[in-house]
Order: sequence, then C-alpha cells, then structure tokens
Amino acid sequence: MIHRTAKYIASLALFFSTVSFSSALFAQRPSSNQVVLAKKIQRELGRALEALRNGKPEQALSHLEAAYRAAPNHPAVNYLFGVYFQKIMDCQGAISH
Repeated sequence: MIHRTAKYIASLALFFSTVSFSSALFAQRPSSNQVVLAKKIQRELGRALEALRNGKPEQALSHLEAAYRAAPNHPAVNYLFGVYFQKIMDCQGAISH
C-alpha cells in the first residue's frame, strides 16, 4: 500500500513538474469551447507561475486565489492550483484541482 502511494505521488510530481505542459497552457489558441481569460486573470496566473518557479508558494497562493475567484472552472487556474498544492506536499489538494 505504501509503495503504491509513493509511486502515485512520484508520478504526480513528475506530471506537475513538466514546464512544457504549463507553458503550453498559456500558449494555446482558444478553440470554440474554451473560455478566454481576461488580461487581469492572465496576469495573476503569470505571477502565480513565477512565484511557484521561484519557490515562493505563499506568494503564489494570493495570485491563485484572485484568479480562482474570477474563473473557478478554468482549466489553467485549476492546473496551477494543483501545482501549488503539489509544491506544498498536499496531495489531496492537488488531486481535487
């Protein structure tokens, strides 16, 4: 059981640490079913991503909360919240986003 949990956590860490995937979230052109984020929310996500890359999760949280209040169902917002929770070692929080 512990081995399986450790393997799962390792796979989550690998998934969330892929820079190319997080960059791709912001580089995609919206399709007809995607919601385009307002510039303010894009800035908040950019600041959150920068804070996460610099190892400042507490700073990232304030930017993520602002983005989440404006767009709680947007995939990029939830993805970065998952990355945040992974950085602070909260696996349940990461899974929920």
